Amino acid sequence: MKRFPFEKAHLLDSKERYKYQPPDRLINLLKEYKTVLDYGAGTGYFSIPLAKIFKEKTQKSTIIAIDIDPQFIQAIEKKVLQHKVSDIVKTRLTKESITQLPFPDNYFDAVIIINTVHLISDIDSTLKEIYRVLQSKGILIITDWDPKMILQVGPKQDERLPTEQVEDHLRNSKFNNYNKINLYKGFYSYIIRKNDDNYILP
Repeated sequence: MKRFPFEKAHLLDSKERYKYQPPDRLINLLKEYKTVLDYGAGTGYFSIPLAKIFKEKTQKSTIIAIDIDPQFIQAIEKKVLQHKVSDIVKTRLTKESITQLPFPDNYFDAVIIINTVHLISDIDSTLKEIYRVLQSKGILIITDWDPKMILQVGPKQDERLPTEQVEDHLRNSKFNNYNKINLYKGFYSYIIRKNDDNYILP
């Protein structure tokens, strides 16, 4: 898995990002879930606000934020203390491949991979491992930079992963039930349900 450089970490929490990728749109899809994996969590841009929602609802929930860079893990842990959500958000430093997740089968009811798929070296193996740790009828949400859209931010166009390839990887990993959704302009997004052919998009 390629690393997002920590020296650019300020871009992940920038005011500009709050304009083009406001976290509440994604969080609205996750509020009813209780065990969430944030895969490639970066600075906790989504994990922390979701944890605050969970805390307000006083529901017993867990968010596990994983990343391959210890500096990003430290950044999340600092936020966790600032926002007093240490009872909800747990961090985990993982190996660069992240193709063997340190969690039992059927552990999470939701997994998010945001702006990270294009950085993954072995996407098939990664998705198969996510399939393993995801509960039956659990959801996977993938959002990434659309190579067909021109934005002044993000990776170069030739570094972005086309949707056709994303869908091939999903099918290769047993994720056959997916819907493309319009979540953020300039990005493609998928909501994927494990083992539920009758899933209706919320």
